[in-house]
Amino acid sequence: MIKFVLDDYRGRFFTAFISTIQVIIIYSVWIFLYMAIVTKTDIIKYSIGILPMLTGFFLSRMYPNQIHKLMFLCPMSDRDRKRYMITAYGVRVGISMAVYILLSMPAFITDYISTSELLIAALLVLIYVMGTNMHHPLLSMQIAETKEKADYGFRILYTLLSAVSQIAACLAMVFLASADKQASAAGIYAESAAHSLRRDVVILLLTELLLNTVICLVCYKPVMKYGMNYELCGVYSKKTK
Repeated sequence: MIKFVLDDYRGRFFTAFISTIQVIIIYSVWIFLYMAIVTKTDIIKYSIGILPMLTGFFLSRMYPNQIHKLMFLCPMSDRDRKRYMITAYGVRVGISMAVYILLSMPAFITDYISTSELLIAALLVLIYVMGTNMHHPLLSMQIAETKEKADYGFRILYTLLSAVSQIAACLAMVFLASADKQASAAGIYAESAAHSLRRDVVILLLTELLLNTVICLVCYKPVMKYGMNYELCGVYSKKTK
């Protein structure tokens, strides 16, 4: 099934990439370039965490939890469709973590980052990409036009949780990447400053864990329902034409 998912993703890559190019450009410029420059973080440490996160986010928008419409012509049982959805989710998370390993290992081997920084960033990336990949286009607020819709409140909740999760993840990486610089600038208060920043990182990490746990638990059933049943997504296709 993994090979099947990878072949499907490879075949649809350019179409999926072009359809989300605007989102990719905006997030790359804002979250990566702007935040790194303005906050004066250690660009290498920041990149080690934020680039895998962006990879996970882009994959979730390029390949949301939705079986492609052409695949519904294939004789797949509900069990096979569910297996495909779960496998595809794991592939997207796995690709993001592979990017993290490729970026972090050279820095760790050369002692550029410590063991604690490696583990904290790994947890942060894993928690974030697991939450952001629990996504389906029908959860977007762009089609929740009226309060009379039955799932209006649910979509608002998902949108708010997703937005706060993105902000918390970005800030956590900023604090983690700038801890040494801020501590050095604090002079005699270096130890206190470093402790304060680490505490902020831990708080944001726990916040991420809470937010993305809620996202995964709340969104699993509707994501599987819409993802496995293309006919239920007719409203979405009409709204976005």
